[in-house]
Amino acid sequence: MLEQMEPELADFVMETSLLASLDVVACAAITGSERTAELLELARRYGLVESVSVDDEHGSSPTLRYHDRIAA
Repeated sequence: MLEQMEPELADFVMETSLLASLDVVACAAITGSERTAELLELARRYGLVESVSVDDEHGSSPTLRYHDRIAA
């Protein structure tokens, strides 16, 4: 699947696949990319990212993560 993507997006997915959850700040810290929000949205469009509900001290909130087939 990665070989079908533009190289910058494929690199982004590989670098950020180690993260338990995805957000712009964490992804930018890992990749150093100025296009993090755009690349995260492209990954979502490719169907690589899913939104899950996570319970914490503030209640339930949505978070993004890669589908199991992508996550490292």
